[in-house]
Amino acid sequence: MGWVAIFSIVLLGQASYLSTGLEGVECHQIKDENVLDRFNAKQVDVSAANLESITFKSKVYQIGPVTLTQGEFRASAAPDTVSEVVVKLTDKRVFGVVNGKMVGAVVATTTLGGSGTFYELALLIESVESVQGWTNTDTVLLGDRVKVHSLAIERDHITVVMTTHGPQEPMCCPTLTVIKHFAVQGDRLVMVNKGIY
Repeated sequence: MGWVAIFSIVLLGQASYLSTGLEGVECHQIKDENVLDRFNAKQVDVSAANLESITFKSKVYQIGPVTLTQGEFRASAAPDTVSEVVVKLTDKRVFGVVNGKMVGAVVATTTLGGSGTFYELALLIESVESVQGWTNTDTVLLGDRVKVHSLAIERDHITVVMTTHGPQEPMCCPTLTVIKHFAVQGDRLVMVNKGIY
């Protein structure tokens, strides 16, 4: 099970400075013992989120939002053809706190009936109005036939480690490993930094 702990720290009453012996580090003694009850972690069972039927806003399949069934969506790529559009959730999922609110990030793939497999990073915002408990508010295209290795939430950013295409590399064989950092601004994903390994 995936558990995320959200810590809410509230200091009430008087607090006195304690010398720690560590330069630049401050510690405070809490004199109001009742405030300690507020340090309990709120446990969020993100594994209970029903992402398998979430509505997903694909930047690749632009006809409209798609609602997944058991983690995927299928539609005819064109009239009178057996080719299908397929949108699928991958196992790359992360949940945590960004700018004080609970968010999730998942990677989905979309194929349009051709050779391309497009990877997208989807932002999820915790929502009491959604049956699934999460709403997809934005997606960002990561690339065609890339390899996503990991997702993380750290320092108020969503971090993606992936292998993409270097200059003049064929679409089949990306070799350039990069790390991308995304900020959450409102309900949108904004890439703020990109580094190469």
